[in-house]
Amino acid sequence: MTSDLDILCAYDDLADDVRVHDLIDSLSGCAYEVASADFIYWGPGRTINAHLHDDLVHLDLFIGSGMVILGQRRLPIKGATIVLIPTSLPHRFATTPTGRMKNHTVKMRVSGELDTSSLPMIVLRHPDESLATRMRDGLIWLLEEQRMRPPGYASVCDGILRNLLISVIRAAARLYGPPTNSVLEEACAIIATEYMHDIQVRDISARCGIRPDSLCRLFRTHLKMSPRDYLRKIRLEQAVALLKTGYSVTHVAKQTGFASIHYFSRVFASAFHCPPTRFASKSQALGGTPKA
Repeated sequence: MTSDLDILCAYDDLADDVRVHDLIDSLSGCAYEVASADFIYWGPGRTINAHLHDDLVHLDLFIGSGMVILGQRRLPIKGATIVLIPTSLPHRFATTPTGRMKNHTVKMRVSGELDTSSLPMIVLRHPDESLATRMRDGLIWLLEEQRMRPPGYASVCDGILRNLLISVIRAAARLYGPPTNSVLEEACAIIATEYMHDIQVRDISARCGIRPDSLCRLFRTHLKMSPRDYLRKIRLEQAVALLKTGYSVTHVAKQTGFASIHYFSRVFASAFHCPPTRFASKSQALGGTPKA
């Protein structure tokens, strides 16, 4: 099934490819902290008044039939639908007299060099099954654990939300870009959501049903890099985002899947011509808050 995408500002559609890619870069460079998580059942004929959230970004997974309303625009929800709502953007949801929806939702504070009030609303209907499953499982976990807040909750939440958001935005970006190989898309999705683990090219190729050398050829043809280079790129993107928000170099190396802090430091310095300790110190001097 083909995904059905809308990227909307308060009044106009956002159809500029450059702005879409800027949006991807901005969101992938942020950190996310859970404010609340909830599960809502929307019965027939239910609606809420238009409202907004001054400092919280909304991330929702809807399953069922209804609509999301932005200004005069009514966007139908049919089946699985992922919705990302920025701060300060009035919106409301509703079901028809016979419609029903299950809604897993999380509200989060976003930190980073991003004005969340300038974000558009993203509505992605019919996401691929693996994305919808990851989204549902992650939101259910947040809902179950939010009261207990076990040790490591904050960093786990950050990782889950980051993966979910990057998956959503990458899925959105693919619809604007030129057609690509479906196997390559699947491989990129695996890397983008599992970069913190020890991922081997042979494992990715096996899950995609292709030989390792054929997968490498696809990456070099379409992305001009190897699968390992792409994995390193994703890990470094996440490392930069975490260092900017004040996490220690040791924590960042572990959370982004590097085998050791020494290897992480060497790769980071080679990519950015600056060791991660110095990068972290500069970020904190500019206003970052040190974290454990």
